[in-house]
Amino acid sequence: MDLGLYAKIIDEAADFAVDINLIGRGEVFLHPDIAWMVRYAHERGLNVRTESNATVLTPEKSEAVIRAGLDFISFSMDGYAKNVYESIRRGADFDATIGNIRAFLAAKKRLRARNPYTSIQFIQTVPFKKGATAGDARRFKRIFRGLPLNTYRYVTPHRYVGEIEESITGSRYGYMKRSRLGKGLVGLNYTPCPYPWFSMHILWDGTVSPCCMDFYARYVVGNVRGSSLREIWSGTPLRALREALATGRYREIPLCERCDLLYQTKIGGVSTKNIRDFKIFLMENMFG
Repeated sequence: MDLGLYAKIIDEAADFAVDINLIGRGEVFLHPDIAWMVRYAHERGLNVRTESNATVLTPEKSEAVIRAGLDFISFSMDGYAKNVYESIRRGADFDATIGNIRAFLAAKKRLRARNPYTSIQFIQTVPFKKGATAGDARRFKRIFRGLPLNTYRYVTPHRYVGEIEESITGSRYGYMKRSRLGKGLVGLNYTPCPYPWFSMHILWDGTVSPCCMDFYARYVVGNVRGSSLREIWSGTPLRALREALATGRYREIPLCERCDLLYQTKIGGVSTKNIRDFKIFLMENMFG
């Protein structure tokens, strides 16, 4: 992303947004100015978050983003052991990635930095589950003893608006389970997607989509090069999407009609996934 465009986005977002997530379709540490981007958003009062696969992370980049004020980072791992990890993340080197994460945590410790709140994340795909053993998990976690790692996160996979195959997620419905008694899904109800009410996904060229899983910009609601964030947020395309989702007309939206996140279990009318995500948010932002 062009830095001038980025500054425009941050300047406008600072008036009403809570945080900025520097994630999307690419690896964040490939951007040569990532530390500047973190600092620019941080100095304007935004909570700055990101995710990384840590394959191109260096000690210099680690120290730079820590000093810049990064608030949260999640390192994506696909397996506890070298053979499982490298079979899933093709071309990556397990030992090198682990070394990069350890170096990041060592820099955080040396700088006596409370932030960023740091997690290692595992998406529990079929290959991960088949390759995971209790022994491997114990050995993996021993690697990070004595370092300021805040938590491990385990994410149940979903199908990313239908883009991910069932053979990877383990179910046609991603994290949902089929009923063994009769047809249908046990305890699942239509739940309007919350994303269009609290977030926008902005691609490198300024294109805006309401969904962070819209990797190919199939549902465009505007472009920040020619409009302000507020204009797009209150514009007709995004309002029409919200209305369709709120009234259960999601099948009218090609991007949404195959998304498994629209059917979830509820407690008191609230999605259990949203309750869990909110608890994680509190842990990361209030107690981290």
